[in-house]
Amino acid sequence: MTMPPKSLGISTSRDWYHKLVWESRRLDHLRNDGGYEFAYSFINAALTAWHMADWVHAEFGDEGKAKFPQMRHLHAYLQNVSGYLTICREVADGSKHAVLRNYDPEIGTSRVSVQLDGESEIREWVMWCIDDGAVKHQPQQVIRSALYFWTDFLSSDMKCWGIPGSGLTV
Repeated sequence: MTMPPKSLGISTSRDWYHKLVWESRRLDHLRNDGGYEFAYSFINAALTAWHMADWVHAEFGDEGKAKFPQMRHLHAYLQNVSGYLTICREVADGSKHAVLRNYDPEIGTSRVSVQLDGESEIREWVMWCIDDGAVKHQPQQVIRSALYFWTDFLSSDMKCWGIPGSGLTV
């Protein structure tokens, strides 16, 4: 028996990539006010950015499969070359699992309060930040950087992707 479609029209890594573009644009239009709408949108974008690997790996040709025979090989590579995708993995796993066994203890999320000087009626701004142990990152920048990584990866490693004549157009 064939499994019925379960992905609401997403059937290729290109579809998933366009979902990531959409998630990034959505996040850019929200105000990082420490609230749940922003947090949920960031979580969704991080999930999309990290799970792009699943879609890409499924479509690898022979060269890609030789380079990354199993998903864990691609995951290890991604975490080695992109700190932003590592953050996305931590947020994705941290948001969907109650207990984590494998995690980076340096990476965390927090609400940061910023005191504003001047004559503005607003004296304090609360926003979400991602701490990687060295730097506090804006969530929008994490997703934008993950999107840039995937754009470059798909454009330059297309031969690993294994689909003849499928140059990426954004």
